[in-house]
Amino acid sequence: LEDQKRKLSPAPTLLLSTGGEIDTFDSLGTGRSPSRDMDAAALGRLGYQAILPGAKELCFGIDELTRLAKKHQLPLTAANLFWKSKPAKSVFPRYRLARLGAARGAVIGLLGPNVAAEVRDPDLLANIEVRDPLVELHRTVEELQHLPGSRPHLVIVIAQLNSQGWSDLLGKSH
Repeated sequence: LEDQKRKLSPAPTLLLSTGGEIDTFDSLGTGRSPSRDMDAAALGRLGYQAILPGAKELCFGIDELTRLAKKHQLPLTAANLFWKSKPAKSVFPRYRLARLGAARGAVIGLLGPNVAAEVRDPDLLANIEVRDPLVELHRTVEELQHLPGSRPHLVIVIAQLNSQGWSDLLGKSH
């Protein structure tokens, strides 16, 4: 796969996802889709540098999503998804460090404030808090500025926000 990626794009390339890549159809009623592991395995083999789990993936529940991430080495990131029971602990890493040629980059994932409303079963996110994306973006960038060693040369933000989320985010940034 690495050779194929180099042939397609000889320039340094980051492979990023804003979610929606893994099948959610549960034909057996088991809480797991027959092709979910195959989809996750393919994502892992493709070598993504960062994956933001969107509403579609959150519908699996955090336990299933974490299982898939560990099993298939999926680099999940979400800067504004936190445990309610441990308010200082994010559910997934707030950012992922990646190389783009000689440049060091940080990829920050942000979910829209209403992502929980898009999840069919609210109990799946009962212990999860989706925080304000703009506040967490600023907080994460500040954290990156104080990394030991060398700071990233660039920051890349991947987001899954509906039109209202973008409006809110852009309105607050002025």
